[in-house]
Amino acid sequence: MTLLWEQHRVTPMVKPIVSNLMKPHLASTWTSMDIDSYIRMVWRELRRLDKFITPVNDVVENRIDANLKNVFHVLLMDIPEENHLKDLEGYVEIQEGMGRTASHGWWRRTAR
Repeated sequence: MTLLWEQHRVTPMVKPIVSNLMKPHLASTWTSMDIDSYIRMVWRELRRLDKFITPVNDVVENRIDANLKNVFHVLLMDIPEENHLKDLEGYVEIQEGMGRTASHGWWRRTAR
């Protein structure tokens, strides 16, 4: 396995949402005339990135993305047809109940 192949394998694993946070840590400069030590350092850092990014991706995929998908499906408000709307107080009461139910369900999912 070559260094370039490893770099092309590992760096695409960094998701765009995470890459901006990691940019300062992904930059590498070569300030020495010793190419061997630079290559060893790059290999070491690629291995560290590989070990680090897998759990980060798991958090993004299994917690953040999954919760955003759940939020997308939460009904926060039910707008009745015109002929079913009896009075404003009843409407507000229904909406408040739905909001409480949705927020309680959301709290239970995220409190794990």
